[in-house]
Amino acid sequence: MKKTIFAVLCFFCLFTVFSQDEFASCRKIESVQQRIKELHYAPVELNADQRKEVIALYFNILDDGNYFLTTEELARVRQTAFEHGLCDAYKLSLEIYTHALDRYDSITADFFSKTVVLKKGELFVYNPAEDDHLRADNKSFAKQLQLNLKYDYLGAIYAKLEADSTLAKKITPELDKAVREKLAQKEKNYIQRKLRDKTALEKKLLEDFLNAVALRFDPHSGYFSLEQKADLEEELSGERMVFGIQYEENENFELVITGIMPGSAAWNSNEIQEGDVLVDVTDYKGKKHELSDKGAEFLSGILGNPAGNEATFTVRHKNGGISAVKLIRTKVENTENSFTGYLLSDDKHKIGYIALPSFYTDYEDDAQLGCANDVAKEILLLKKDSIQGLVLDLRNNGGGSLKEAIELSGLFIDEGPMSVYQRKDEKPSLLKDMNRGTVYNGPLIVMVNNRSASASEFFAGCMQDYKRALVVGDTTYGKGTAQGVYPLSYELNNEDFVKVTGAKFYHVSGRSNQEKGIAPDVLLEDIYSRLHYYLESEEKYHLENDSTAKKVLYKPYTGFQYDRQSEAGKKRMAESPELAELKRQAEILGKRMQDDISIPLDFDGFGAYSKSARIFWDEIYAKEKAEHPDMKVNNHSLTQKFMGFSEYEKKFHEDLKKELQSDVILHETFLIFKDLLTFEQNK
Repeated sequence: MKKTIFAVLCFFCLFTVFSQDEFASCRKIESVQQRIKELHYAPVELNADQRKEVIALYFNILDDGNYFLTTEELARVRQTAFEHGLCDAYKLSLEIYTHALDRYDSITADFFSKTVVLKKGELFVYNPAEDDHLRADNKSFAKQLQLNLKYDYLGAIYAKLEADSTLAKKITPELDKAVREKLAQKEKNYIQRKLRDKTALEKKLLEDFLNAVALRFDPHSGYFSLEQKADLEEELSGERMVFGIQYEENENFELVITGIMPGSAAWNSNEIQEGDVLVDVTDYKGKKHELSDKGAEFLSGILGNPAGNEATFTVRHKNGGISAVKLIRTKVENTENSFTGYLLSDDKHKIGYIALPSFYTDYEDDAQLGCANDVAKEILLLKKDSIQGLVLDLRNNGGGSLKEAIELSGLFIDEGPMSVYQRKDEKPSLLKDMNRGTVYNGPLIVMVNNRSASASEFFAGCMQDYKRALVVGDTTYGKGTAQGVYPLSYELNNEDFVKVTGAKFYHVSGRSNQEKGIAPDVLLEDIYSRLHYYLESEEKYHLENDSTAKKVLYKPYTGFQYDRQSEAGKKRMAESPELAELKRQAEILGKRMQDDISIPLDFDGFGAYSKSARIFWDEIYAKEKAEHPDMKVNNHSLTQKFMGFSEYEKKFHEDLKKELQSDVILHETFLIFKDLLTFEQNK
């Protein structure tokens, strides 16, 4: 009798914990909806139809590539959201996804257990832009997955053949067996890692679900855990707190050190080398984690905890020796956000060049200086080399801190408003740079493309309206909104955050670049110009373009005439074979990446396709580059002075100068600048 009572009590305890977990998840889903609705510039109610749209977004996040879930499963979860709400839909998705993982495991294990039969006429089909229509139904799912696995199998076969020239160019029984065994183990590890820790799996699914809820408001709202928030802030800062190791999984499913960051704790230890295998890691709480078969994502989860500034790594060296190395995170330069100035020149002209990768700042300390200050320092160094003009390259700059964009604008504009800032249900306000004076008053060209977004568009639009610079390149991405990161609650132990689109910004002329982007003064298309799915206007649930009625007084710049492009320059651009070829390749790439792509799944057909694809991409990338002996690229004087002390720095700069010297769009920008300077001298 006591055993029976004990069993009932234990069952009740488990049931209560499970119910509390479900309740906590449901409460978090509701909290994300309400918090974003409270703060969003254009909130939505998430009615029954919109809840179905949330589920479609969720499935795209959860099953990007359509490997696990079927159209019927999507319909079932959507209908649950429609009839019973998002919480019930989320709970159902846990059940369905767990079942889908088991199903995937069963199909892949069976597929790789016997010789793979390849048939002419079978195709692997995908779409780089939109693949919702390629999700299989219940009836065709197994066959569709087998086609996907055949694609992976053929890719592994050809990788083996290319790596070993002694192998016969065919699928032998030995090669077939070796590849199948390796892929079978890879797939098994992948699924087991997901299923091994139910708590981690449910946490990941909940985070994906919360992101889907946020994305239904607009494409730039989102959910962040404490670790994800720290990652975002680190990504957008000039420095990073790191242990300093880079790693990836090798073909034996071991985590191998692939790189060590200069100046980091790992670098300074001299005890960890590239090629070492990570055996285990002991975290800051003293808990040891075995890393065999765990994967890179598992280790990243351990090291990603912002509180964990100390860890001990056990590594196996190439010679078989074992070392335990204790490392403490150190602050190092974020190389993704680092830059330096260069000089573009010929016999008569010397132009400064700065490529700004992002509008980074220090999100933990407002008193710390960010990218605007770093750009100012580089400009001062370039001015010492007597530059006649400056190119600020914002191509591929996806934005960052609005504060830094305002301060960067202030480097070139003495005084006046920079933008109109509009929050929901509030009067529009003016954004101004509080620092009077400028760092640079000379001629300026701003380079942009369709990957220049947000803060980049803020700056380019500001320079355009003030007639302070010539904007060259392609129409920008089209993000004219501002986001803030807010705690989901104000409880002491809160570890959940939401990123919310809380405002729009307008340019001083009253226009907005939201949805439309900033059109350049001089159009220079690159090979990615026709990839329209990169644009804000193609994002689901983006905010629409409008303008502000607020009248802004500002004084356009009159020191240099940017609207006078010489007839010779126009003729040169129209007749340029390099620019014409870039445009042609852009059209080809745009069409290729918009349509469904079908890849043959027989041995010869796959090989022929792979070869043609490799040639295609080699040609595409080659058209971006050309020799330009009429444009020399050099470091400014200070970098030249100190570069000789470090072979690493010297090689870095030499490689980058070669890249810049062969850049077709940058070369044409240099020629445009020469035209402007010549016109100014002759007017």
